[in-house]
Amino acid sequence: MPEVTFFMLVTPRDVVIADYAVRSYARVKDLDFSLLVYSNYLLPEQKAHYFPLWETFPFVEIARNTHHDAEINAIRSRVNAEKLEGPF
Repeated sequence: MPEVTFFMLVTPRDVVIADYAVRSYARVKDLDFSLLVYSNYLLPEQKAHYFPLWETFPFVEIARNTHHDAEINAIRSRVNAEKLEGPF
């Protein structure tokens, strides 16, 4: 069991910054840790792009929250049309 578990909440709007942050954890040395990435209404194309990359790191665990997918169309329209986030 890791000494520390970091938690990262990732939304569609901040996924690019989250990618940078996830990769930066690879620089942590001398600490037994895990990083729990919580997918908060990420769009399917974001999940398809980023999750395989993040899962290559041994310290990453992903809370996929597939039950959010039923609301994706409503979220997509708010993200694209109004540049707003979903019900985060």
